[in-house]
Formats: sequence, C-alpha cells, structure tokens
Amino acid sequence: VYLVEELLSPIITPFILCFQVRSHALEIVDFYRNFTVEVVGVGDVCSFAQMDVRRHGNPTWQTSIRVTSPLPGQTPIEPGLTNQYTQAEDGKTELSLVHFTLTNPKWRPPEDAENFVTALRNQARRDADQLTQVLGPGDNALYSSLQSVSSLGAGSLVQIECN
Repeated sequence: VYLVEELLSPIITPFILCFQVRSHALEIVDFYRNFTVEVVGVGDVCSFAQMDVRRHGNPTWQTSIRVTSPLPGQTPIEPGLTNQYTQAEDGKTELSLVHFTLTNPKWRPPEDAENFVTALRNQARRDADQLTQVLGPGDNALYSSLQSVSSLGAGSLVQIECN
C-alpha cells in the first residue's frame, strides 16, 4: 500500500491542488497576510505561535486576567481585543501557553502571558485549597489531577500543601 501511495502521489497531488485547494486560495493568502508577523532574529512566523492571549485568546478564558489597575510598568489588558476571526478555537492559545509554561519552567513569558498564567495558578490554588479543606486530598479530583500532571515530569501548575 505504501509503495502504491508513493507511486500515485505525483499524479494525484496536482489534481488535489487544482480542484480542491484552488477554491480556497484567497482564504489561504488572506490568512498568511493577516497572521504573519516578523520576529527579530527568527523571521516571519505565524502569530498564533507566539501564544498571545491578548490577540488570539478566548474572551471567556480571559475574564480573570484583566488588569484594571496595573502595577508600575505593567500595561492594562483591555477587554474585547479578540474577535471571532482572530481568536483560536476553544481556548487553544491558553492551553498551549499553559502546556509550554509547564514543560519549560525556565522560560520567561511575555507580560500578558505571565499575567494569564499567574491568574490561572492563583485560581487553581484557591480552588484546590477550598476543595482540600472540604473533602480532603484523597477524595479531591482536582487535587489528584494537579498532582498527576506534576508526576509526568512537567512542572506543577500549583504547589498544594496538605495539612
């Protein structure tokens, strides 16, 4: 089967490109034009790869990270910077940011990303502490989940201390 695929692909690929992709060519060019940014020292990259929660984040995930009175040197996060066209689906930007932060603990994220991760850690810590006080660590699904993530070799989202 593999050999047949390899032999037929030079024949089938032009037909796919001409008939399937051709109708979406303007959308593809539009995507490249709108979501390509130049990064110094790297070159042109997709802006989604920067994990910018302000530009591509889901507003329902960002409710806890809006900074109304920023610290000195910190820029406020204005609500409504994303729209349906610029935001990633289902919080994928936020999930990618959390995963990258956990797997690369020495990485220093940009200010907006740092605000998001800090707010998420604080919320997870509050939720885990509250559930631990009520249920105890053995019966707490959130506690067990957070502990299982840290046992995979990745950093822990929160450090929970049991009494």
